[in-house]
Amino acid sequence: MAQQQLAVVTGGMGGLGESISTKMADAGYRVVVTYSPSNTKYKSWLDEMKGKGYSFSAYPVDVVVVRGLRAKCAQIQKRVRRRSTSW
Repeated sequence: MAQQQLAVVTGGMGGLGESISTKMADAGYRVVVTYSPSNTKYKSWLDEMKGKGYSFSAYPVDVVVVRGLRAKCAQIQKRVRRRSTSW
């Protein structure tokens, strides 16, 4: 079985980002979105997307802090690999 490709969309919960996220999912990608650590509405967005038939993962990422960004990317990659059988 071919492994599904992964798309990580920074700012994937906003207008354009949400559009990109849903288009990527519709094209067959596993989609991970990132959001600002100060975003308090990410859970409701995930629930809304689930209601529309999308199963996204979401992680808080501060893209301004390069060291933190690298660490978060490694964390996302590790978690996605671990969950790959459930996608």
